[in-house]
Amino acid sequence: MKKKIKRIHDSLYLKENRYKKTKESFKLLINILKKKINSKKRYSVIDVGCSNGELIYQLEKHFKNFEITGLDIRSDLINKAKQNVSDKIKFIKKDIFKRQEFKKYDIVICSGVISIADNPKEFCNNLLKLKKRDGLIYLFHHFNSFDYNVYVKYQDLKNPNYLQSGWNIFSLSYLSKLFKRKKIKYYRFNSKKNILQNKKDFVRSWSIKINKKNFFTNGLMLILDQYWIEIKN
Repeated sequence: MKKKIKRIHDSLYLKENRYKKTKESFKLLINILKKKINSKKRYSVIDVGCSNGELIYQLEKHFKNFEITGLDIRSDLINKAKQNVSDKIKFIKKDIFKRQEFKKYDIVICSGVISIADNPKEFCNNLLKLKKRDGLIYLFHHFNSFDYNVYVKYQDLKNPNYLQSGWNIFSLSYLSKLFKRKKIKYYRFNSKKNILQNKKDFVRSWSIKINKKNFFTNGLMLILDQYWIEIKN
């Protein structure tokens, strides 16, 4: 019998509180944005898949000229985010993977979401719908420098009745085709910290050294090569 596919692993973010000790990948984005934006101009910004609001917390801290909106499909994560950011932040409960119309923003940020997509073309089209004509998209996750898209479904043997998603790996060249006629810049991310294995959750990533650089892996035995990708007209 064909097993159902579910995405349940995101519930872990309800227990995490990395607001002040921010992720290194978020620090890289903040440094990129500081070089790109005009401090005298106001920007509308949306964090797609905002989860518990850890990135929004940092954006609000570093950029007083940002009008920030968080978008996520989970009400429980949005509620946690609201508890940790100011009441100036707006939130939208929507499914970014469904075909629909969106309000447009100056800056669209999406971290750690694209790997859930089994239809990356529609997902990327929705990101483009969110972007103003002269706006920017910043997309973060693990990507493949080779010309292969990898679709991953895994079975947790403690919960064997269904398959879980969330670890697809898309080729950088494929993404270039999806964002055709757009200017694309790649910022490769290698963690400077050594992230230890989480003994209670082997799907959580930890760092390994390859050619003296830190990459990530997890209990699915994947090697994760991470990038921030900047997309503009």
